[in-house]
Amino acid sequence: MIKRKAFNLLTDPWLPVLPAAGPPRSVSLLEALTQAHEFRGLALAHPLEHVAALRLLLAVLYRVTPPSSNLSDMQRLYREGRLPADAIEGYLKKHRERFDLEGETPFLQVPDLETTPTAITVLTADLPQGGWPLLTGRPDTDPPPLTPAQAARVLLVHQTFALGGLMKRHGVTAALDAPSARFALFHAVGNTLARTLLLNLAPPTAPADLPFWERPQPLAADVEGYRTRVQPLGPATSYTYLSRAVRLLPRADGRYAQVHHAAGWFYDELPHDPMLAWAEHPTRGRVPHRLDPEREAAFDLLAALPVGEGSRYPATLRHALALTGDLPPYVAVGALLTDPQRPAKVLGHRLERLRPRKGAGEEVLALLEAAERTAEAARKVVFHALHEAHPQASNEQIASRYRTLNPMTPYWNAVFEAYTEGGLRTPDVLAAALRRVEETLAIRYANRPRMLALLSNRLRALARESEEVLHG
Repeated sequence: MIKRKAFNLLTDPWLPVLPAAGPPRSVSLLEALTQAHEFRGLALAHPLEHVAALRLLLAVLYRVTPPSSNLSDMQRLYREGRLPADAIEGYLKKHRERFDLEGETPFLQVPDLETTPTAITVLTADLPQGGWPLLTGRPDTDPPPLTPAQAARVLLVHQTFALGGLMKRHGVTAALDAPSARFALFHAVGNTLARTLLLNLAPPTAPADLPFWERPQPLAADVEGYRTRVQPLGPATSYTYLSRAVRLLPRADGRYAQVHHAAGWFYDELPHDPMLAWAEHPTRGRVPHRLDPEREAAFDLLAALPVGEGSRYPATLRHALALTGDLPPYVAVGALLTDPQRPAKVLGHRLERLRPRKGAGEEVLALLEAAERTAEAARKVVFHALHEAHPQASNEQIASRYRTLNPMTPYWNAVFEAYTEGGLRTPDVLAAALRRVEETLAIRYANRPRMLALLSNRLRALARESEEVLHG
């Protein structure tokens, strides 16, 4: 019997990249880093694969080129546009066996895990559920087996974006989300892959911040019943976190159709993740920023730009600003989108490349904050009006109707138009945006004049309140 050659992420091609000229091609992890100056960027079509792969490359660099409080060395690397190839190669070769996809120390896996085998689609549960396979890329039945390269990418995405929920396996009844699963992840975009990585190499937060491959190989006994607690103290840990215990099960042809699957490491606090933006919630305190499916992504960018003082902005973008003295020409934001009312329901995923508006300052930030406050109040008004129109409907039915109507998208479109045009008073912008909400519901409920009158009165009162608050 011929022994299959082990697939190793350091030496075998699995990462699609964009060369300086020509079509995309796949390279190994080692080639992606040592030749990063020759590539325009990653060429992963799936948004979550792109984000997860970039984080893996950064995790390696955190151990090879530790960011210094003195930026001069990093600025020199950025001007030269090259990563330290010899240091990268030497470091990765020391940990080569930890990047095998199979074996005694498999990459981001638990080698002796034994559970009831399940279809490998458990690793793609982050894709929209109940949708159309042609559009989502996820067949509902009889999924095709994955090549080693595909399995490596899917495994990486799953460890980055796995959603929590009931599991009842291996001593655990409910699994946690991956540390950064539902949050908006921001990174600066450079003109080459090397510069993109350097722009996002924000200073780490703890000496004990280690990637998966520098930690002892986890075994089944280590993760049973959430026995191992690993706090994501910084990027190297957060970017390579063992959110789930997984063991890929190869077929005779070297492809993968099934896995062993259970809960992985346990954490007590939200991660120190440089890609996260933070906001102050009225009841939950400091929380990471999430993408809102109802509104333009530009407003998520505004939430992340380092305007003014404070620690709410992603460390990646603050580092990019410090490194170059200016905002990057482009900022990318990626996320897994879930339903706020039904956390297990996946709505989709997003990776958008945005150009920061020149001159964005405190007045733009004030517009965003006022728009968010008013939007939250407007949602409550709309829900109340829908209850008036459908008094026999349950809360779940009202929420479903709200999602179908999608009344806040026109609101955010109006705010976005004002943002792009500039020079408009915030109270006028919010009043116009609230009229869009009223107009959207007026079309659907033209035969409900009482409900529309109630809605109109409350939305206009809200506009007046917003102006009083802004001028107060």
